[in-house]
Amino acid sequence: MSEKKKDYIKECKSDTGYRGIHLIRKYKGKMQQYHDLSIEIQLRTKIQHAWATAVEIIGTFTKQDLKSGKGDSKWLEYFKIISFLFAHVEGYSYETQEFTIAEIEKHKELGKKLTQELRGVENLLSFSLMVEAVEENKIKDGYFVLSLDVNKKILQGFGFKKKELLKATNFYAKKEKEKKGSDTVLVATKSINELKKGYPNYFADSNLFRETLSQVLS
Repeated sequence: MSEKKKDYIKECKSDTGYRGIHLIRKYKGKMQQYHDLSIEIQLRTKIQHAWATAVEIIGTFTKQDLKSGKGDSKWLEYFKIISFLFAHVEGYSYETQEFTIAEIEKHKELGKKLTQELRGVENLLSFSLMVEAVEENKIKDGYFVLSLDVNKKILQGFGFKKKELLKATNFYAKKEKEKKGSDTVLVATKSINELKKGYPNYFADSNLFRETLSQVLS
């Protein structure tokens, strides 16, 4: 089986500050129609995931592709600085840059300045969403289609039983074509609570990011 590994922990992405490990595999399961399609598995710590979630939330609601290194230069600089500080609080000491006291203090001051200037925390709080409708949210081991209307800041969730994969796939394809300004995803999950843990960006959940930010800037 062919496989690739991208280690963004040994060396974070230079344009965004992203940290994590990506494993790329080829599908060799029972469903013949999907054979040899690439599957990418992303591994992150909870704090790294919180950082990535915040980048996606800000990028989604300000309509910038920040996670790809595109958009407002101040937001990109901000998240690179916070990535450095988050790595320090997790105890990492890798890459060419050293976590000296001077470097840490420099990043803290820049982080505080940009947090105030960009109103980072306020922006994240303002994007908090309420789930408008989750159909059959007591489904166990099934599928959910999440559809986020960026303009109205409304998230809809639609549940399907495990045996309804084809129905869920068709529904997902339909929602994808409905209108622009929405972000739709089809996921397998055991419950709506598991869904919220795995996809906090769709629920605009930035709690852990804000808690860690307060810690590193103190």
